[in-house]
Amino acid sequence: MDKTTIIRIDLKTFRHYNKSLFMKYLFIPLLLISLTSWSQKTDNVTLQTCYEVAVKNHPWTQQYDYYQNLQTLNNATIGTSWLPTFTLAGQATMQNDVTKVSLPPQLSSQFTIPTPSKDQYKATIDIRQNIYDGGLTKNRKLVENSDLQINKQQVTVEISKVKETINNLYFSYILNAELSGQLESFDLPLVARRVTLESAIKNGIALPTDIDAIDAERLSIKQKITECDIAKKSTLKLLSIIVGDTSFRSIEMLQEPQLSIIDSNTIKRTELALFDFQKQKMDASIAVLNASRMPKLFAFSTVGYGNPGLNMFKSGWQPIGIVGVGFSWNVIDWGKTNRDKEAVSIQKSIIDTRKQDFERSILMALESKKAEMLKMVAQIANDNQLVALRARITKVITKQVEQGTATNFDFINQLSKENDARIMLNIHQVQLQKLMADYLITINN
Repeated sequence: MDKTTIIRIDLKTFRHYNKSLFMKYLFIPLLLISLTSWSQKTDNVTLQTCYEVAVKNHPWTQQYDYYQNLQTLNNATIGTSWLPTFTLAGQATMQNDVTKVSLPPQLSSQFTIPTPSKDQYKATIDIRQNIYDGGLTKNRKLVENSDLQINKQQVTVEISKVKETINNLYFSYILNAELSGQLESFDLPLVARRVTLESAIKNGIALPTDIDAIDAERLSIKQKITECDIAKKSTLKLLSIIVGDTSFRSIEMLQEPQLSIIDSNTIKRTELALFDFQKQKMDASIAVLNASRMPKLFAFSTVGYGNPGLNMFKSGWQPIGIVGVGFSWNVIDWGKTNRDKEAVSIQKSIIDTRKQDFERSILMALESKKAEMLKMVAQIANDNQLVALRARITKVITKQVEQGTATNFDFINQLSKENDARIMLNIHQVQLQKLMADYLITINN
């Protein structure tokens, strides 16, 4: 059994990794990203949980049972071709002449042959039982079963599309949560600086406007945190609608996914299975056409009463009884079946071309997403370097402010730049997470 190399990426500790290490493991022929969830807590929800709940509660899932019931009914209808048919028939006729037998004069005085009445009546039950139909019924059921698989797979394809919307909402929440946390951490040094300024103002070595600048910056941060919190609540409401579970509105948090990158060349899309089911139906349709050209063998009987009966020379109501075996075979159909088979083969070829085009589109999308991920990895590496530089500069400015060689406004300005750099790092980290999750559902939805 081949071994598969798995590289796990915890994006919370992304900044501690070397850029070249990521470039080494991310640049592989074809990535298959397998998403796994962290250990489930009672107050947390994972991305995989959202997928599962959304699929389970999707309104279209009811169609699975509907199509199954429809197929059961249709198969039962097709199966009735093997049951005997009973046809009740009756007729009353009046004809202008009937069969007469003329005897020679020398015999007419000794024998009398009755003449049938010109008004005749008949009531019968015709019974017919198929004995051999050339496999027509069996293959019609195969077509019906193929229709069932196609319909169910189409439902699966449509339901799978909900994962794209879930990704957008889920990572929007994660991003706002990350930004909110970063803004709160940015507020801490401002609080500490404000305490220092209060003491300095009392000693007459700082101006009240310095505190005003700190308070203005903190107020701006508070406003941004409020915006993030509103966005998170709104996202949860939308997520609860898309997954069909109102309890999602009151969850405490969404977990950041832990991603695994696996080297694989296998594309597993629900659409590919749909193409295969459509081709199977074409094969079953050809089998039906072949069966339709086979001879049919059947048994039949007719029972009833007639006036006259089968003996037209015997007057009055008489019983009628006929049994027999028959067959039918459309020997010449002037090439209709062959043309129909050729048409089905063309449809099958069209499905093949659509499947090839779809696979090509998926491969192009995967290559594009790989390039975006590599670009984002490089950007995160740059972000880490920029954050480190900004942090060192902030540290120097802080000492200069304490020594009186830099102003409080210099401190706020530099701290804001460091925070912006950290925010960009968080944004790019979450964007990379989303790229990986999108890659996952692109290669295997």
